[in-house]
Amino acid sequence: MNIQLSNCTLRPIDQALAEKLAPMLTAIDPWATLKFQASRFVTFLTNEDQALRRYAAFVDDKLAGVICIRQPWLLGPYLNLLAVLPEFQGMRLGHEMLCWFE
Repeated sequence: MNIQLSNCTLRPIDQALAEKLAPMLTAIDPWATLKFQASRFVTFLTNEDQALRRYAAFVDDKLAGVICIRQPWLLGPYLNLLAVLPEFQGMRLGHEMLCWFE
């Protein structure tokens, strides 16, 4: 199910989307500095885990970022991953996704 926010749309991540998104994430810090492997992101984004909700953010049908939320976790949801791709940084997408998460 897609989630419409004011500046972007969140779409559940499938295998094809994970494979497209993973190298984009590993090209930005901190993952670039850590030499994080794209294959590890694909596994994280697609591995069977009923408690992890994974969404890709799109702006005008262009891939803009990702948000992953673990719920349940201890006393409430846990922000597992939030990333905005460089082309879309400074557009308040991270803020918007955080507000939705809260």
